[in-house]
Amino acid sequence: PAPKKVAPQVEITETCVECGGPMTLRNFRGRYFLGCAAYPKCKSTAKVSPELAERIKAAEAAPPAAS
Repeated sequence: PAPKKVAPQVEITETCVECGGPMTLRNFRGRYFLGCAAYPKCKSTAKVSPELAERIKAAEAAPPAAS
């Protein structure tokens, strides 16, 4: 199997509409979406906004940080 694609490090300011908790960037089948950090208690999801999509694209294009 192919290695799991790691979501880029992008600041997420959106909150969950159901529980008010923070949202996290998730990747499923090559597409990004926002999922509640309280999963599996809260299964709320949201689409990525156009502004966030641009930040994700820029983070993916940036060279990886040296360790």
